[in-house]
Amino acid sequence: MHSLRSKLMRVNSKERDPLLSSSSSKFVIKFDANDPTISQIHSIALKSASIPNSEYNVTLSNNSFTFSTGGVPATIPLLVGNYTISTLITALTASAQGVAVGMGITVNTTTGKLEFTFTTPSRLLTDAEGNKLAITTGILKGSLIDVPVFEVVGLPNLIGLENIYIACTELSGGDYFIDSSLGQLNVFAHIPVSVPFGQIQQYLTADQSSDMIKFVADRNVDYLSIALYDDRGLLIDLQGLEWSMHLKIYYHVNSSM
Repeated sequence: MHSLRSKLMRVNSKERDPLLSSSSSKFVIKFDANDPTISQIHSIALKSASIPNSEYNVTLSNNSFTFSTGGVPATIPLLVGNYTISTLITALTASAQGVAVGMGITVNTTTGKLEFTFTTPSRLLTDAEGNKLAITTGILKGSLIDVPVFEVVGLPNLIGLENIYIACTELSGGDYFIDSSLGQLNVFAHIPVSVPFGQIQQYLTADQSSDMIKFVADRNVDYLSIALYDDRGLLIDLQGLEWSMHLKIYYHVNSSM
């Protein structure tokens, strides 16, 4: 006969395998293969997690601003980092490309939206047209022609990291997360980010039973391959900081009659 028991399991990115891991947001961690508590795992649930909100709001995926003048595109490169609306405006308008067309950017005090001005009329491009910083600056619709003044339709978004998706094939039960943009990721848990940049996001599950993953058959979990993704399905860059989570594992043990 089998009896069901439970135990806590700690996963800390500091303890990752250095040969099989690329960073604290994508790593492999190994456990003692001879430990009987991990050889017949029936189900598992996330109890808590502690993850730093240390991903910049301007990353390699959105660190350039592209517009055109007279049909000729110009791209302003930005250093990866954490920007405020003021430092972002300065970086764009003080760039060689911005100065060349007399770019000015102000924040509408009523709507909070950005207004672009040009001494040489220019055209603002959207994300679909190759402007990586379009969504961040609220350019949801671009100007159709070169214009001297253009107020964007969306609010600037410098929030940065909003959601963390913990992916792990061994913990997800082999099932894929259903999402129109994230694609097929073995997401085990989702953690909404509610703290500002530079602080630690603490997560404690409210209902462990609802988050429990039950495996079709008992499985051996002597290693875990874990990755952290953002809303775009991109690996989160924690800037070298570490994180941890605690799992509740339920496992079968052989018991005598």
